[in-house]
Amino acid sequence: MKSTLIGLWNGDIRPCEEKTGICDSERKLVEYIARHRKDVIAQLDDKGKESLEKLIDCSDELWSKACDDAFAKGFSLAIKIMVESLA
Repeated sequence: MKSTLIGLWNGDIRPCEEKTGICDSERKLVEYIARHRKDVIAQLDDKGKESLEKLIDCSDELWSKACDDAFAKGFSLAIKIMVESLA
């Protein structure tokens, strides 16, 4: 267990980056998003395309931060559970 925690602390283990299989419903959703994104981009002028890309970038950054926060909260909860179980 110690080596796992050390690997996690040092960034050798990255749970959010591990590839897990994508299920059919997720694959369909990704395809749906990609298709509609392409449709929207085709309807925009250059300024609109730039604005959309900035919006998507900001949304992606916000999602990434939310995932980081969820991981930290989950990890903290796991530690509390372990400490209480050992007490």
